[in-house]
Amino acid sequence: MRSPLREYIKGLGSSLGREAFYTLFHYSTYRYLKDDFFLGQLQQEATFLPAFIAGVVAITVSQPFEVLRSQLSLNKGSESFATLGTRCLRQFGLHGFFFGFVPRLVRKPINSGICWSIV
Repeated sequence: MRSPLREYIKGLGSSLGREAFYTLFHYSTYRYLKDDFFLGQLQQEATFLPAFIAGVVAITVSQPFEVLRSQLSLNKGSESFATLGTRCLRQFGLHGFFFGFVPRLVRKPINSGICWSIV
C-alpha cells in the first residue's frame, strides 16, 4: 500500500520543471520584447502584447513537460519521467508531446496579457 503523502507529491518534480521552464521563457521573452521592441513604454497595449507573445512562446516550450507531468500523475505504475517520455515518443512521435496544447494556448497567453497589463 502506498502512503497518501507519496501519492500527493507524485508529480511534484515534473510540475516544478514545467513551471520553471514556463517562467524562464515567459519572463525573458517578455523583457526582451518590452525593452527592445516597445522601448519600455508603459501604455497598456505595449504591456499586453509582449506578455501575450511571451505566453505563447513559454507554452510552446513547456508543453512537453505538461504532457509528461499529466501522464506521471495519472500513471498507476512506477514509471520514471524518462521512461514516460520515451514511451510517449515511440507511441505518438513528437506530436504526442503537444496533446492539450490548444486549450492551454487559448487560456494562458490571454491570462498573462491581462495580468501583466494590470500590474
